[in-house]
Amino acid sequence: MSKLLTLYRGKSTEEITILLKDGDRLITEKEVSLLTGWSRRTLQQHRYAGKGLGYFKLKGSGAVRYLFSEMCAYISESSLPE
Repeated sequence: MSKLLTLYRGKSTEEITILLKDGDRLITEKEVSLLTGWSRRTLQQHRYAGKGLGYFKLKGSGAVRYLFSEMCAYISESSLPE
């Protein structure tokens, strides 16, 4: 079942609504770290610098989340030989 979420994209203060498709989900910084081997500190530094994997901040709590499908696509694209 698809799900609509209202949140913030990156450092933006503008609310957006995304459609979370079947099988996709928002994952935590800790989960990204475990799945990729990147340290949580590296993820935090990338967010601060505005590079790397895109992220969302949950409305209200400000908790950081990543879209599982975007993480998979980013890993796939960044691991391609040049």
